[in-house]
Amino acid sequence: MRLRLPLILATLVAAVVLASPALATHRGRELQEGLLLAKKSQSLYRNKEVKGAAGGDGAGGAARGAADGAAPSLTIFCAPKPYESVMNPQDRTVDNQRRALLSWLRLTPAPKIVLLGNDSTFHALAREFPTRISVDDAIDTNFYGVPQFHSIVARAQAADTDLSMIINGDIILLNDVMVAIEKIHRSFPHWVMTSARWDVKEDFPYSFEPSMWASSGGGGGRSSAAIEKEIKKLVRESGSLHTYGGVDFWAWNNSPLPLFAGIMPPFMFGRGKYDNWLTHEMVASGVRQVVDASDAVTAIHVAHSYSHVVEGDATKEGKGLLGKSFWSTRKHSSWELFANIHMAQTHGSYVNQKGTALHVPWKLATCHEPSVFNMCLQKRLRPATCTCEFSNFVENSQSDPKLDPTGHKWQCGTVSVDKQEDYSIAAVPSPRTSIGLPHTMEQLLPRVAREIGGHKVVTLVAVTFGYAEMLMSFVCRLRGLGLADNLVVAALDEDLYRFAFTQGLAVYYEQVSVGLKGIDSKNCAFGSQCFRQFTKLKSRAVLRVLKAGYSVLWTDVDIVWFSDPLPDLMSYGAGTFPIQSNEPNASLAGTGIRRINSGFYFARSDAQTIEGFEAITAHAATTKLSEQPSFYDILCGVKGENVVPGKEECVWKNGLRTIFLDRAIYPNGAVYGFWEAADVMEACRRKGAKILHNNWIAGKDAKKERFVVNSFWHYDGLRRMCTWDWHSKLPDVIVPEVKVIKATT
Repeated sequence: MRLRLPLILATLVAAVVLASPALATHRGRELQEGLLLAKKSQSLYRNKEVKGAAGGDGAGGAARGAADGAAPSLTIFCAPKPYESVMNPQDRTVDNQRRALLSWLRLTPAPKIVLLGNDSTFHALAREFPTRISVDDAIDTNFYGVPQFHSIVARAQAADTDLSMIINGDIILLNDVMVAIEKIHRSFPHWVMTSARWDVKEDFPYSFEPSMWASSGGGGGRSSAAIEKEIKKLVRESGSLHTYGGVDFWAWNNSPLPLFAGIMPPFMFGRGKYDNWLTHEMVASGVRQVVDASDAVTAIHVAHSYSHVVEGDATKEGKGLLGKSFWSTRKHSSWELFANIHMAQTHGSYVNQKGTALHVPWKLATCHEPSVFNMCLQKRLRPATCTCEFSNFVENSQSDPKLDPTGHKWQCGTVSVDKQEDYSIAAVPSPRTSIGLPHTMEQLLPRVAREIGGHKVVTLVAVTFGYAEMLMSFVCRLRGLGLADNLVVAALDEDLYRFAFTQGLAVYYEQVSVGLKGIDSKNCAFGSQCFRQFTKLKSRAVLRVLKAGYSVLWTDVDIVWFSDPLPDLMSYGAGTFPIQSNEPNASLAGTGIRRINSGFYFARSDAQTIEGFEAITAHAATTKLSEQPSFYDILCGVKGENVVPGKEECVWKNGLRTIFLDRAIYPNGAVYGFWEAADVMEACRRKGAKILHNNWIAGKDAKKERFVVNSFWHYDGLRRMCTWDWHSKLPDVIVPEVKVIKATT
């Protein structure tokens, strides 16, 4: 990935922030954390083909820029929920998403459509429309599989077409949107278009199936234009313009300029706030001309439930989530909604109630005088000054004026200002969420564990904030392998918990670390005494998970995974403890004195293993060393007396067999010279390696350099997202001026 913002600029910005001893607000702290991670990354991700459409939006397409006289090309990006019509093909009438998708397929000029995700229903639709629809799962998601909005926006910005659009999966479009796009595209060199939607009732009668559009025979012999005119008339007479709350789509031209100045936090898509935040930042930064096409475009939304946003009574609780405090007191509110609200309040200049269509400076309106487009651009000198603005031009809107109960004044909107936000979060009763705030180990384990052979298994890591960037690079690699879903992160300090939580990881604040609150984990150098103290927490975290009834695949985050190691590790059977050997000499036995590497192993949740871990943690508590020597001293004996002659294993007193893994398949950082090979990946492939440990090298920075040089670094710390194969196509980042925030009392 070529992160074209020079490293030196990111470093200077970070220095400005760090120079202030009074950087006390959460907004400043989030910016500080982001800039601390703003180091040059590389686009080193897997080569990935977009599945579906021939000549789709994948790498290798035509250069941007329409040929002279040709209509600009458009790609529509959407991250929908699973399509009900695919799961129940006999009843397509209830699938608002299919209706919307069919409406996009009828747009002229014909756009490409990319469904973001990996749901089986997406692939079914790509097979149904193979030349128009493709599927791409190369985006960041949280541990629920919910796409992250900053990654969606980046993916759309990296499109090979002239124009891009991001749209919610249930928004129906008519061809007036294409006319509006062409008008704006001819008017500005760098632009973004958005629009308020029209809300209609559930009994909306148009299916958008092909039979509806027959120009003769079916459809009453009406033309497509006549049907669209009929739909538009119905919507504008019986629908209501959604002028408050959420924004459902954006379209823009793919120029070298970004959409706004700054960095978007990793919002959870469909969980509120991200849409208003993005719209506000685009307007506030002034990088592009932002146009509100609400009056000219007919974007239709058919009523449905918002249960994916609201968990329990989140509408009532939402007012308590709007502060900037990170720790929520409402344990049963939607944690994704809370995270989005927190990030919106602590990044950029967004404040609540901004970022709607009314706040956009340019307005595209229908012209009633003859013109090429029948659309005219107007400039709002004071956007959002009059929230009743739309009411003069539409039959119904959420901002229609109403005489207050005293009869002394008119107010815009039929509800009070403090209720306006409820429009984007419908009050639909639903079961309480199973995961509250903050996340706990007991809540996360049943959510992420996978069952194999009667065993509940999780992949577990435990890190401090000093390794946040390396953690994310590791997570990104697991995402590429499709193995991130059952990863649990034990945060060993509060900063790491905050960071990983907002990145959408299944993270909990490990209780055994509470006694180390006086130690600054970010300044624990490799090999230092505080570093050793923190490493001892790892085996304690594993022990807690084992006692909860879950087997653990433990891995350090400085390990490169090439494939899923779990089936092989489980094949050793009951009563075994397979673990990596740290012996660097391939000609020597892996069982040498203290040659256990506690950075990679598989621990079963059984009595023998639990007893072994209790002994290991007790032994580690009595030494000034890290936890690693304690593994060997307990399981194999201080002098190796428990080593089985002629075998790569030890047998402890309770019969637990410690299996030293084959170093060709599970190599440490020194054996076989993998890291010195001209092509490390190829050297590992030839040996059949499943992992490669980046150890036998001192210090975090040296580890990162080795990852980067050998194409194993997969995280962009500035943008806070994985470096997928499209990452190098992103426009420059514009870092806004950093203002030092003084502490207040």
